[in-house]
Amino acid sequence: MKFKDKAWLIISLLTLATAVVWLGVTLATTLRRSTVPQNVNQLTTPLNPDLDLLFLQSLKQRSR
Repeated sequence: MKFKDKAWLIISLLTLATAVVWLGVTLATTLRRSTVPQNVNQLTTPLNPDLDLLFLQSLKQRSR
């Protein structure tokens, strides 16, 4: 095996090892970090579809 071939093999293996370590660290940090807010229950409560007609009438009377 020539020196150039051996050098390319070593460079390729080091590049592969770097990529594997980089992928592992990125995956580990992504799995540890939570992107769900703590107040998720408060944010996901359904809205009340009923309109408060008394409130709307009082707004209408204020505008006059």
